Amino acid sequence: MNEFDNARQAVKQIIEGRAGANKALESILAMINKGAPAHVIRPLLAHHDDSIVKYAAYILSELGSHGSTLEKDTVLALTHHVEELRSAAISNVLANSDSFQPSLILTVLRNYEHESDRIKLDTIIFISRLPIDDLYRAIASSESHDEKAQLELFMAPMKVALSNDTVLMALTFSNNIRGAFALAALKRARYALDALRRKNNKSDPLINSLFPG
Repeated sequence: MNEFDNARQAVKQIIEGRAGANKALESILAMINKGAPAHVIRPLLAHHDDSIVKYAAYILSELGSHGSTLEKDTVLALTHHVEELRSAAISNVLANSDSFQPSLILTVLRNYEHESDRIKLDTIIFISRLPIDDLYRAIASSESHDEKAQLELFMAPMKVALSNDTVLMALTFSNNIRGAFALAALKRARYALDALRRKNNKSDPLINSLFPG
């Protein structure tokens, strides 16, 4: 059998619940790295069983540039009810931001305020690692003048030397996208946790996760 057939067999093994699922996961990734198309995992991504979807999430998070062919699947995954899949989708957008439509970056940003702490953390790291040009490209693609102006304003800490205002914004607005951009700017600059802790009376767990001691 060729790589595609081997990968399909491994996908079938996972769906049927046969023993050796973890080995099958590694086999799928190995086959994709050898040339099998990434869309071989679509039956896992679209499965009704959340436990199967979580296997798909692991694969998606590990695909790197191979995930560039799964743009439509990633769009759906960004709003999926399984948190692990949303997290993996964010990783896939980050890995392929130069190939995907800017709208996917906007989807990540737009969902921030409605997400769990885990996804908020993923989103802040996403903003901190995404090339600045890709962020600007996404913001420029917004059809909403108000959204575009707002996000351009939030980009300010990325472009200038960090100030006390940036720290204050991060501490005050950590639950909305404005604070996410400020925290991402601090993350990019490798801001010292001790300095932030002195200003963070609530000991925000999100901040402590971003800046581990």
